Amino acid sequence: MDVRNKRNPAIFIFCWEFLNEKVVGSRRWKIFSNELYNKGYKIHIICKEYKSQNSINYKFHKIKIPFYLKFNEPINNLFDKILWKIQKTYYNLIIDGANYHTSDVIKKKIQKMLIKLPIQKNDILIISTGPHKWSYYIINFFKGQYKHSTNIIVDIRDRWSDNKFFFNGFSEEQICQEKKYQDYVLLNASKIICVHKSDKILYSKQYNTKNIHYLLNPALPKFIASKKNEFETTPDSNVSLFFGGTLYNDGISLELLTTFLDSIKLKGIQFTFKICGNWDKKIISLLEKKFDVDYLGIINETELQHNLKMCDFVISYISFIVPDYINTKIIDCVSIGKPILVISSVKSYVFDFIKKNKLGKYYLVKKNFKFNGFPNKIDSNQKLFSPKLLTNKLIDIISS
Repeated sequence: MDVRNKRNPAIFIFCWEFLNEKVVGSRRWKIFSNELYNKGYKIHIICKEYKSQNSINYKFHKIKIPFYLKFNEPINNLFDKILWKIQKTYYNLIIDGANYHTSDVIKKKIQKMLIKLPIQKNDILIISTGPHKWSYYIINFFKGQYKHSTNIIVDIRDRWSDNKFFFNGFSEEQICQEKKYQDYVLLNASKIICVHKSDKILYSKQYNTKNIHYLLNPALPKFIASKKNEFETTPDSNVSLFFGGTLYNDGISLELLTTFLDSIKLKGIQFTFKICGNWDKKIISLLEKKFDVDYLGIINETELQHNLKMCDFVISYISFIVPDYINTKIIDCVSIGKPILVISSVKSYVFDFIKKNKLGKYYLVKKNFKFNGFPNKIDSNQKLFSPKLLTNKLIDIISS
Protein backbone atom coordinates (compact mmCIF):
# COMPACT_ATOMS: atom_id res chain seq x y z
CA MET A 1 0.00 0.00 0.00
CA ASP A 2 1.42 3.40 -1.01
CA VAL A 3 1.15 5.77 1.94
CA ARG A 4 3.10 8.72 0.47
CA ASN A 5 -0.12 10.60 -0.28
CA LYS A 6 -1.75 9.99 3.10
CA ARG A 7 0.17 12.46 5.29
CA ASN A 8 2.41 9.73 6.54
CA PRO A 9 5.44 11.14 8.35
CA ALA A 10 8.50 11.55 6.15
CA ILE A 11 11.60 9.67 7.28
CA PHE A 12 14.92 11.54 7.37
CA ILE A 13 17.92 9.19 7.62
CA PHE A 14 21.22 10.70 8.73
CA CYS A 15 24.16 8.44 7.83
CA TRP A 16 27.80 8.99 6.95
CA GLU A 17 28.02 7.14 3.63
CA PHE A 18 25.21 5.92 1.43
CA LEU A 19 25.02 3.63 -1.61
CA ASN A 20 28.71 2.81 -1.37
CA GLU A 21 28.63 -0.95 -1.82
CA LYS A 22 32.29 -1.37 -0.84
CA VAL A 23 31.61 0.11 2.61
CA VAL A 24 29.79 -2.40 4.83
CA GLY A 25 28.50 0.33 7.16
CA SER A 26 26.44 1.87 4.36
CA ARG A 27 24.50 -1.35 3.69
CA ARG A 28 22.06 -1.35 6.62
CA TRP A 29 20.20 1.82 5.75
CA LYS A 30 20.49 1.35 2.02
CA ILE A 31 18.44 -1.83 2.42
CA PHE A 32 15.97 -0.38 4.93
CA SER A 33 15.53 2.78 2.81
CA ASN A 34 14.62 0.69 -0.23
CA GLU A 35 12.12 -1.37 1.76
CA LEU A 36 10.57 1.70 3.42
CA TYR A 37 10.26 3.48 0.07
CA ASN A 38 8.60 0.41 -1.46
CA LYS A 39 6.06 0.55 1.38
CA GLY A 40 5.26 4.13 0.42
CA TYR A 41 7.28 6.27 2.82
CA LYS A 42 8.94 9.52 1.75
CA ILE A 43 12.66 9.07 2.30
CA HIS A 44 15.27 11.79 2.79
CA ILE A 45 18.96 10.84 3.05
CA ILE A 46 21.43 13.18 4.79
CA CYS A 47 25.00 12.01 4.20
CA LYS A 48 28.58 12.96 3.45
CA GLU A 49 28.90 10.93 0.31
CA TYR A 50 26.66 8.92 -1.96
CA LYS A 51 26.68 7.38 -5.40
CA SER A 52 23.74 8.65 -7.39
CA GLN A 53 21.59 6.09 -9.14
CA ASN A 54 18.76 6.87 -11.53
CA SER A 55 16.59 4.17 -9.94
CA ILE A 56 16.74 5.81 -6.50
CA ASN A 57 13.82 8.09 -5.74
CA TYR A 58 15.03 9.56 -2.45
CA LYS A 59 15.75 13.20 -1.74
CA PHE A 60 19.45 13.59 -0.97
CA HIS A 61 20.97 16.26 1.27
CA LYS A 62 24.75 16.17 1.04
CA ILE A 63 26.89 17.45 3.92
CA LYS A 64 29.91 19.17 2.45
CA ILE A 65 32.82 18.20 4.67
CA PRO A 66 35.96 20.21 3.80
CA PHE A 67 38.22 17.23 4.39
CA TYR A 68 37.88 13.49 4.68
CA LEU A 69 39.93 10.50 3.58
CA LYS A 70 38.79 9.87 0.05
CA PHE A 71 40.46 6.54 -0.63
CA ASN A 72 39.04 3.39 0.98
CA GLU A 73 40.66 0.85 -1.31
CA PRO A 74 44.11 -0.13 -2.63
CA ILE A 75 45.72 2.79 -4.51
CA ASN A 76 47.64 1.96 -7.67
CA ASN A 77 48.87 5.15 -9.33
CA LEU A 78 51.63 7.38 -7.94
CA PHE A 79 49.60 10.63 -7.93
CA ASP A 80 46.82 9.14 -5.80
CA LYS A 81 49.39 7.63 -3.39
CA ILE A 82 51.01 11.04 -2.85
CA LEU A 83 47.61 12.72 -2.45
CA TRP A 84 46.52 10.06 0.06
CA LYS A 85 49.67 10.59 2.17
CA ILE A 86 49.07 14.36 2.24
CA GLN A 87 45.44 13.81 3.24
CA LYS A 88 46.40 11.26 5.88
CA THR A 89 48.98 13.59 7.45
CA TYR A 90 46.52 16.50 7.54
CA TYR A 91 43.78 14.27 8.89
CA ASN A 92 45.99 13.06 11.77
CA LEU A 93 46.66 16.69 12.71
CA ILE A 94 42.92 17.47 12.72
CA ILE A 95 41.77 14.52 14.82
CA ASP A 96 44.61 14.92 17.36
CA GLY A 97 44.73 11.35 18.64
CA ALA A 98 41.07 10.55 18.04
CA ASN A 99 39.90 7.97 15.51
CA TYR A 100 37.21 10.06 13.85
CA HIS A 101 36.79 13.65 12.66
CA THR A 102 36.34 15.53 15.96
CA SER A 103 36.73 19.05 14.58
CA ASP A 104 34.02 21.67 15.24
CA VAL A 105 33.84 22.03 11.46
CA ILE A 106 31.68 18.90 11.50
CA LYS A 107 29.28 20.48 13.99
CA LYS A 108 28.89 23.64 11.89
CA LYS A 109 28.38 21.71 8.65
CA ILE A 110 25.83 19.38 10.23
CA GLN A 111 23.84 22.25 11.76
CA LYS A 112 23.97 24.24 8.52
CA MET A 113 22.43 21.26 6.72
CA LEU A 114 19.82 20.62 9.42
CA ILE A 115 18.47 24.18 9.15
CA LYS A 116 17.66 23.54 5.48
CA LEU A 117 15.79 20.28 6.03
CA PRO A 118 12.02 20.43 5.31
CA ILE A 119 11.13 18.60 8.52
CA GLN A 120 7.49 18.89 9.56
CA LYS A 121 5.71 18.06 12.79
CA ASN A 122 5.72 14.32 13.56
CA ASP A 123 8.30 13.53 10.89
CA ILE A 124 10.91 10.94 11.85
CA LEU A 125 14.66 11.48 12.03
CA ILE A 126 16.86 8.37 12.19
CA ILE A 127 20.49 8.95 13.13
CA SER A 128 22.90 6.19 12.17
CA THR A 129 26.48 7.20 12.99
CA GLY A 130 29.36 5.79 15.01
CA PRO A 131 30.44 8.59 17.37
CA HIS A 132 27.78 9.75 19.83
CA LYS A 133 29.22 13.26 19.45
CA TRP A 134 27.56 13.65 16.06
CA SER A 135 24.24 12.34 17.40
CA TYR A 136 24.57 14.81 20.27
CA TYR A 137 24.95 17.69 17.78
CA ILE A 138 21.77 16.68 15.96
CA ILE A 139 19.57 16.01 19.01
CA ASN A 140 20.74 19.17 20.75
CA PHE A 141 20.04 21.20 17.61
CA PHE A 142 16.48 19.90 17.24
CA LYS A 143 15.63 20.44 20.88
CA GLY A 144 16.69 24.08 20.59
CA GLN A 145 15.51 24.82 17.05
CA TYR A 146 12.06 23.24 16.91
CA LYS A 147 9.17 23.56 19.33
CA HIS A 148 7.13 20.89 17.54
CA SER A 149 7.67 17.23 18.29
CA THR A 150 10.26 15.41 16.18
CA ASN A 151 10.61 11.68 16.61
CA ILE A 152 14.40 11.18 16.86
CA ILE A 153 15.61 7.60 16.67
CA VAL A 154 19.30 6.78 17.18
CA ASP A 155 20.56 3.60 15.55
CA ILE A 156 23.65 2.26 17.34
CA ARG A 157 25.45 -0.10 14.98
CA ASP A 158 28.35 -0.90 17.32
CA ARG A 159 29.15 -0.27 20.94
CA TRP A 160 31.04 3.01 20.97
CA SER A 161 31.91 4.44 24.39
CA ASP A 162 32.13 0.99 26.00
CA ASN A 163 34.51 -0.39 23.40
CA LYS A 164 38.24 0.26 23.90
CA PHE A 165 38.87 -0.72 20.28
CA PHE A 166 37.34 2.57 19.10
CA PHE A 167 39.32 4.66 21.58
CA ASN A 168 42.83 3.51 20.83
CA GLY A 169 44.90 6.68 21.35
CA PHE A 170 42.24 8.62 23.29
CA SER A 171 43.19 10.28 26.57
CA GLU A 172 41.19 9.55 29.74
CA GLU A 173 39.66 13.03 29.43
CA GLN A 174 38.54 12.34 25.84
CA ILE A 175 37.01 8.99 26.83
CA CYS A 176 35.15 10.65 29.70
CA GLN A 177 33.77 13.27 27.30
CA GLU A 178 32.64 10.59 24.84
CA LYS A 179 30.78 8.87 27.68
CA LYS A 180 28.96 12.14 28.43
CA TYR A 181 27.88 12.36 24.79
CA GLN A 182 26.56 8.80 25.04
CA ASP A 183 24.63 9.59 28.23
CA TYR A 184 22.99 12.60 26.58
CA VAL A 185 22.06 10.67 23.43
CA LEU A 186 20.59 7.64 25.17
CA LEU A 187 18.59 9.79 27.62
CA ASN A 188 17.28 12.33 25.09
CA ALA A 189 16.56 10.35 21.92
CA SER A 190 12.93 9.30 21.39
CA LYS A 191 14.05 5.70 20.82
CA ILE A 192 17.30 3.75 20.61
CA ILE A 193 17.83 0.87 18.18
CA CYS A 194 20.71 -1.57 18.71
CA VAL A 195 22.03 -3.91 16.04
CA HIS A 196 23.23 -6.39 18.64
CA LYS A 197 21.12 -8.05 21.33
CA SER A 198 23.88 -7.78 23.95
CA ASP A 199 23.94 -3.98 23.48
CA LYS A 200 20.19 -3.75 24.05
CA ILE A 201 20.56 -5.66 27.32
CA LEU A 202 23.56 -3.57 28.38
CA TYR A 203 21.98 -0.16 27.71
CA SER A 204 18.55 -1.13 29.08
CA LYS A 205 20.16 -1.97 32.42
CA GLN A 206 22.63 0.91 32.36
CA TYR A 207 19.98 3.57 31.70
CA ASN A 208 17.04 1.80 33.35
CA THR A 209 14.78 2.21 30.32
CA LYS A 210 12.50 0.09 28.13
CA ASN A 211 12.96 2.51 25.24
CA ILE A 212 15.78 0.51 23.66
CA HIS A 213 15.05 -1.90 20.81
CA TYR A 214 16.94 -4.64 18.98
CA LEU A 215 17.01 -4.88 15.19
CA LEU A 216 19.39 -7.15 13.30
CA ASN A 217 21.12 -6.12 10.09
CA PRO A 218 19.13 -7.25 7.04
CA ALA A 219 20.62 -9.37 4.30
CA LEU A 220 21.30 -7.95 0.86
CA PRO A 221 18.16 -8.84 -1.15
CA LYS A 222 20.17 -10.23 -4.07
CA PHE A 223 21.97 -12.56 -1.66
CA ILE A 224 18.75 -14.28 -0.62
CA ALA A 225 18.68 -17.79 -2.09
CA SER A 226 15.75 -18.48 -4.40
CA LYS A 227 14.57 -21.34 -2.22
CA LYS A 228 15.32 -22.91 1.15
CA ASN A 229 18.40 -25.08 0.92
CA GLU A 230 19.79 -27.90 3.01
CA PHE A 231 23.38 -28.96 2.51
CA GLU A 232 24.94 -32.31 3.22
CA THR A 233 28.63 -31.49 3.13
CA THR A 234 31.60 -33.62 4.15
CA PRO A 235 34.51 -32.55 1.92
CA ASP A 236 37.89 -34.00 2.85
CA SER A 237 40.15 -32.61 0.10
CA ASN A 238 40.49 -29.63 -2.25
CA VAL A 239 38.30 -27.49 -0.02
CA SER A 240 37.63 -23.87 -0.98
CA LEU A 241 37.65 -21.52 2.02
CA PHE A 242 36.68 -17.84 1.87
CA PHE A 243 37.08 -14.91 4.28
CA GLY A 244 35.03 -11.83 3.41
CA GLY A 245 35.88 -8.52 5.10
CA THR A 246 38.66 -7.06 7.21
CA LEU A 247 40.21 -9.18 9.96
CA TYR A 248 39.38 -7.57 13.32
CA ASN A 249 42.70 -6.42 14.79
CA ASP A 250 42.52 -7.28 18.51
CA GLY A 251 46.06 -8.57 18.98
CA ILE A 252 45.29 -12.29 18.64
CA SER A 253 43.13 -12.59 15.50
CA LEU A 254 45.97 -13.44 13.11
CA GLU A 255 47.38 -16.03 15.54
CA LEU A 256 43.97 -17.72 15.89
CA LEU A 257 43.35 -17.74 12.14
CA THR A 258 46.80 -19.22 11.48
CA THR A 259 46.31 -21.85 14.21
CA PHE A 260 42.94 -22.81 12.72
CA LEU A 261 44.31 -23.15 9.17
CA ASP A 262 47.40 -25.04 10.40
CA SER A 263 45.15 -27.52 12.18
CA ILE A 264 43.17 -28.20 8.98
CA LYS A 265 46.46 -28.66 7.12
CA LEU A 266 47.72 -31.16 9.72
CA LYS A 267 44.65 -33.30 8.99
CA GLY A 268 45.95 -33.73 5.44
CA ILE A 269 43.12 -31.65 3.95
CA GLN A 270 44.15 -29.61 0.92
CA PHE A 271 42.49 -26.21 0.65
CA THR A 272 42.62 -22.85 -1.07
CA PHE A 273 41.98 -19.71 0.94
CA LYS A 274 40.46 -16.64 -0.74
CA ILE A 275 40.39 -13.33 1.13
CA CYS A 276 38.65 -10.06 0.37
CA GLY A 277 38.72 -6.81 2.35
CA ASN A 278 41.20 -4.16 3.41
CA TRP A 279 44.02 -6.32 4.80
CA ASP A 280 47.53 -5.29 5.73
CA LYS A 281 49.97 -6.48 3.06
CA LYS A 282 52.32 -7.83 5.75
CA ILE A 283 49.58 -10.13 7.05
CA ILE A 284 48.81 -11.36 3.55
CA SER A 285 52.53 -12.06 2.98
CA LEU A 286 52.74 -14.08 6.20
CA LEU A 287 49.70 -16.17 5.24
CA GLU A 288 50.98 -16.71 1.67
CA LYS A 289 54.17 -18.29 3.03
CA LYS A 290 52.15 -21.03 4.76
CA PHE A 291 48.96 -21.47 2.73
CA ASP A 292 47.53 -21.29 -0.79
CA VAL A 293 46.15 -17.74 -0.50
CA ASP A 294 44.37 -15.64 -3.13
CA TYR A 295 43.96 -12.03 -1.92
CA LEU A 296 41.24 -10.16 -3.85
CA GLY A 297 41.40 -6.80 -2.05
CA ILE A 298 38.20 -4.78 -1.65
CA ILE A 299 35.45 -6.10 -3.92
CA ASN A 300 31.89 -5.01 -4.70
CA GLU A 301 28.66 -6.83 -3.83
CA THR A 302 28.46 -8.67 -7.16
CA GLU A 303 31.99 -10.03 -6.79
CA LEU A 304 31.31 -10.93 -3.15
CA GLN A 305 28.16 -12.82 -4.13
CA HIS A 306 30.09 -14.76 -6.78
CA ASN A 307 32.87 -15.76 -4.38
CA LEU A 308 30.38 -16.84 -1.72
CA LYS A 309 28.59 -19.06 -4.21
CA MET A 310 31.83 -20.64 -5.44
CA CYS A 311 33.38 -21.50 -2.06
CA ASP A 312 32.67 -24.51 0.18
CA PHE A 313 32.91 -22.75 3.55
CA VAL A 314 33.20 -19.19 4.83
CA ILE A 315 35.40 -18.35 7.81
CA SER A 316 34.34 -15.65 10.25
CA TYR A 317 36.38 -14.41 13.22
CA ILE A 318 34.57 -13.37 16.42
CA SER A 319 36.76 -11.24 18.66
CA PHE A 320 36.86 -11.57 22.44
CA ILE A 321 36.37 -7.77 22.55
CA VAL A 322 32.89 -7.96 20.97
CA PRO A 323 32.05 -11.68 21.28
CA ASP A 324 28.28 -11.29 20.97
CA TYR A 325 28.24 -9.44 17.65
CA ILE A 326 26.70 -11.19 14.64
CA ASN A 327 28.80 -9.73 11.84
CA THR A 328 27.87 -9.19 8.20
CA LYS A 329 29.91 -12.21 7.09
CA ILE A 330 27.53 -14.48 8.99
CA ILE A 331 24.51 -12.70 7.53
CA ASP A 332 25.84 -13.03 3.97
CA CYS A 333 26.58 -16.74 4.44
CA VAL A 334 23.18 -17.56 5.90
CA SER A 335 21.39 -15.63 3.16
CA ILE A 336 23.23 -17.26 0.29
CA GLY A 337 23.12 -20.68 1.92
CA LYS A 338 26.77 -21.34 2.73
CA PRO A 339 28.10 -23.03 5.87
CA ILE A 340 29.91 -20.67 8.23
CA LEU A 341 33.01 -21.64 10.19
CA VAL A 342 33.13 -19.30 13.19
CA ILE A 343 36.44 -19.14 15.04
CA SER A 344 37.00 -17.42 18.37
CA SER A 345 39.00 -17.60 21.61
CA VAL A 346 35.81 -17.40 23.73
CA LYS A 347 32.35 -18.95 23.84
CA SER A 348 29.58 -16.44 23.23
CA TYR A 349 26.02 -15.72 22.15
CA VAL A 350 27.15 -16.23 18.53
CA PHE A 351 28.17 -19.80 19.42
CA ASP A 352 24.60 -20.59 20.55
CA PHE A 353 23.12 -18.70 17.58
CA ILE A 354 25.11 -20.74 15.04
CA LYS A 355 24.33 -24.02 16.80
CA LYS A 356 20.62 -23.33 17.38
CA ASN A 357 19.96 -22.34 13.77
CA LYS A 358 22.23 -25.01 12.22
CA LEU A 359 24.19 -22.44 10.23
CA GLY A 360 27.61 -24.08 10.38
CA LYS A 361 30.10 -24.79 13.13
CA TYR A 362 31.78 -22.84 15.96
CA TYR A 363 35.45 -23.56 16.77
CA LEU A 364 36.93 -22.55 20.10
CA VAL A 365 40.57 -22.01 19.12
CA LYS A 366 43.13 -22.36 21.89
CA LYS A 367 46.89 -23.06 21.94
CA ASN A 368 46.56 -26.83 21.43
CA PHE A 369 43.53 -26.62 19.11
CA LYS A 370 42.81 -29.67 16.97
CA PHE A 371 40.46 -29.41 13.98
CA ASN A 372 37.50 -31.78 14.45
CA GLY A 373 35.95 -31.63 11.01
CA PHE A 374 33.64 -29.49 8.91
CA PRO A 375 29.90 -29.22 9.65
CA ASN A 376 27.94 -32.19 8.31
CA LYS A 377 24.70 -30.33 7.72
CA ILE A 378 23.52 -26.73 7.63
CA ASP A 379 20.15 -25.09 7.09
CA SER A 380 19.61 -21.91 5.08
CA ASN A 381 17.22 -19.94 7.27
CA GLN A 382 16.26 -16.93 5.18
CA LYS A 383 13.80 -15.50 7.72
CA LEU A 384 16.57 -14.66 10.20
CA PHE A 385 17.79 -11.70 8.15
CA SER A 386 14.85 -11.10 5.80
CA PRO A 387 14.80 -7.41 4.69
CA LYS A 388 11.00 -7.41 4.49
CA LEU A 389 10.44 -8.95 7.93
CA LEU A 390 13.05 -6.76 9.60
CA THR A 391 11.60 -3.64 7.92
CA ASN A 392 8.17 -4.55 9.32
CA LYS A 393 9.80 -4.73 12.75
CA LEU A 394 11.43 -1.32 12.13
CA ILE A 395 8.04 0.17 11.27
CA ASP A 396 6.61 -1.27 14.49
CA ILE A 397 9.41 0.42 16.45
CA ILE A 398 8.87 3.73 14.68
CA SER A 399 5.11 3.59 15.20
CA SER A 400 5.14 2.50 18.87
